[in-house]
Amino acid sequence: GQAGRDIGIDQLVPTDRLPGTNEWVVFQSPITGGDQANLERPCVVAVEGGCEVRVNGVAAPVATLANPGDYVFLPQSSYDANGIMFITTNRKAYLFHNTNAAPAQNGLSLGIIPSLPCASSDRVEIPSAEYWADASNATQVSIVTRVGATLSVLSNGVAVAPSTHSVPGTTLWQAHKYSFTSGATTRLEVTSDQQFVVTVNGGQSNRGGTGTFTGFSRAPVIVSPFDSPTATVSYPVTLTLSETNGYATNGYQWYLNGSAIAGATGDTLVATVPGVYSVTGTSNTCGVSPQSADV
Repeated sequence: GQAGRDIGIDQLVPTDRLPGTNEWVVFQSPITGGDQANLERPCVVAVEGGCEVRVNGVAAPVATLANPGDYVFLPQSSYDANGIMFITTNRKAYLFHNTNAAPAQNGLSLGIIPSLPCASSDRVEIPSAEYWADASNATQVSIVTRVGATLSVLSNGVAVAPSTHSVPGTTLWQAHKYSFTSGATTRLEVTSDQQFVVTVNGGQSNRGGTGTFTGFSRAPVIVSPFDSPTATVSYPVTLTLSETNGYATNGYQWYLNGSAIAGATGDTLVATVPGVYSVTGTSNTCGVSPQSADV
């Protein structure tokens, strides 16, 4: 870049943990100027050959990466007017994204951006979101949720209202932005009833940083029919579920002693015989959830 001279590093995810296809939403930094056009070009690196890279929903790929390790930088012009870009691949790939984090133009904030999750936890807490910025430079909080999801953002326990934006090229995801300037500790709490990703970036002087936060999907939770560990029940007994956030469930599968119970796909189950019961959630978009704890 114009003045950029620092290296950027991040921890790789094992290739066997990468999804076969990917969707990413990336955001421009709120810090403009300098050599931003070169500093903020997302880089897609193929893990599998024949990796087609598409941007903002356009059918024609902008590049086809023939071999593992091949890569392509995407131009700054691919961001929309709100500084948002939507990227997809049909094969396993990494996405590296550097933001123009520091006003001095030489504080890289390189990160590996995770593919949008099929399921996530329902809550992310960031205890010191202001860490990379200060009282003179803004910290940007960028959130991606499913369209129609219920989102809550608390800053030091007080509700804030991020702006909401469409994501170019998809009707499944939407973006939310919230910026703040503070030299004091800022604790962020983000919750949603569907899967989401939070990215925080900021900078000051010649240092910058970025972090992407999500979580792991929660298994369904069976409400125990036992009032106490030593209590007994009489059969039949109805098993119910508590609400499962971060995972849009379309159905369930119940198990008895580890074997699927035929036709037991509702959110309740009438248990007629003693045994060990468990359940998984199923989703049209996310497949099968983790399995619940045994009851």
